Amino acid sequence: MLTDTEGWQGGCLCGSARFRLADQPLALLYCHCRMCQRAAGAPIVAWATVSAASLTWSGTPPRIYRSSPKATRAFCGECGSPLAFRSDAEPDRLDLAIAAFDRADLLAPDQHIWVSSRLPWFDTADRLPRHPTDLES
Repeated sequence: MLTDTEGWQGGCLCGSARFRLADQPLALLYCHCRMCQRAAGAPIVAWATVSAASLTWSGTPPRIYRSSPKATRAFCGECGSPLAFRSDAEPDRLDLAIAAFDRADLLAPDQHIWVSSRLPWFDTADRLPRHPTDLES
């Protein structure tokens, strides 16, 4: 995990949308849900759950897309990089794409969620906990 001296920051591919956290992430996880697969064009997305109050954006603010009746996603309006997910049920939290952090190499997920939606041809060999749906399952 990163230390506060390294900074909790990151951004999109083109560098237009940047973020910084005042606090460390609350959770690190892999999501296998179908919405994340489609939004990222990938079989899985690694997320850092953070306190919304600790997040500040700089540069060009990300664009917001309502991806379902219950959630929104943020992405760079210039390069299209997926950056964040926010559930309406938890407005005080959001998920930032771990790969968007400047030091993503230091943020290793420790669980899998929504494995009930895992694509059958994609599997991981780790021994991390697996939840059929969200973290309460």
